[in-house]
Amino acid sequence: MSTQPMRKTAETNPQITPAAIDAVSIVKPITAQIDTTNKPLRDCVLSAFKNYYNHLDGSEPTDVMELFESQAKAAAIEATMNYTRGNQSKAAKVMGISRGTLRKLLKKYDLV
Repeated sequence: MSTQPMRKTAETNPQITPAAIDAVSIVKPITAQIDTTNKPLRDCVLSAFKNYYNHLDGSEPTDVMELFESQAKAAAIEATMNYTRGNQSKAAKVMGISRGTLRKLLKKYDLV
């Protein structure tokens, strides 16, 4: 997944610093090396956050919940779209949202 959605968030939300976004971009390659097979989602998220905080390189984290929410939503949408083989109607049903809401989120997170 691209860090492009986070860059847009940083541009519209000055509380998310470029350093924080760079730290998040570090999370993906490093967590890709962590075995997440058969681990609860909570453990995977916890590992990602630990990694995020370990790679701030002196930067002060801000608006971490916004960061988490945008990353988690984008990942959930991407995974669900893959699971449903791109079928937006099925994906929306799986996620418990309307197809229109899904389309807005796909655009928001540059997943279309």
